Amino acid sequence: MAKRIGRVKFEFLFRISLRKVAEIYVQFLDKLAAPLFWKLTADGRVPGFEADAALKFSPYPDLRHNITFDDVFWHLDKESMEETFDRLLARQSYSILRGLLRGLFQTIPAALSAVCESADFRALFEQNGVTVLHEQPALTNELISRYSTGLSPFGPIVFDVLTGRKVWFDKVGRAAFEETYLDFRKCLFEERKRQRRSRNWEDLS
Repeated sequence: MAKRIGRVKFEFLFRISLRKVAEIYVQFLDKLAAPLFWKLTADGRVPGFEADAALKFSPYPDLRHNITFDDVFWHLDKESMEETFDRLLARQSYSILRGLLRGLFQTIPAALSAVCESADFRALFEQNGVTVLHEQPALTNELISRYSTGLSPFGPIVFDVLTGRKVWFDKVGRAAFEETYLDFRKCLFEERKRQRRSRNWEDLS
C-alpha cells in the first residue's frame, strides 16, 4: 500500500483509521473494562499473565515473558533526517507549519536546518530574518500564498506569506503557530531518537 499511494499518504490514512478504531476501545475501557477490573481487584482478584502483561506494557518487556514484536514500520528506522522531517510535516496537526515553512524556505534542507537551530518560534523568525506584518497585505505580486485552514484545534486560521520572508497572521494565528512549532520540534527529535542503531559490527562497515 505504501508503494502504491506513497508513504506519507499511507501513514496519514493509517493514523486516521487507528484513531477511529481506538475511540471504540477507549469507550469500552471507560464504560466497562476499567470499572469491572478495579471492582475485581478490590475483591482480591489477581489478573492472569495475559492481562497483567497488557496492563504493564513496556517497549522493553521483561525477557522472562518471551514477548516479541513484529514492527511493520521497520523501514522508518532507515529514514534520513529530511525524510522524517517531511513525513511529520505531512500530518494534519502540522499542516499550518508546513504551509509556512514552504513559503519561507525554498528547500527542505533549508527549512530543516532552520528548525533544528531555532528552539522556539520567535528564534525561528529572528535567526532567519522573518518580518511579521501588522496588517493583512493586499493581493500583489509579493504575495506567495494565502492560507486558510478552516477548522483546527485553534479555530479557523488565516495567514499570508510574502516574498522577502514576510508573514501576516490573523488574531489567533500567532499563538497557534507557537504551540504547533514547539510540538513539532519535540516530535521530530523524539522520532529521531527512536531510530534503532545497528547491533552488528558488520552492519557498521
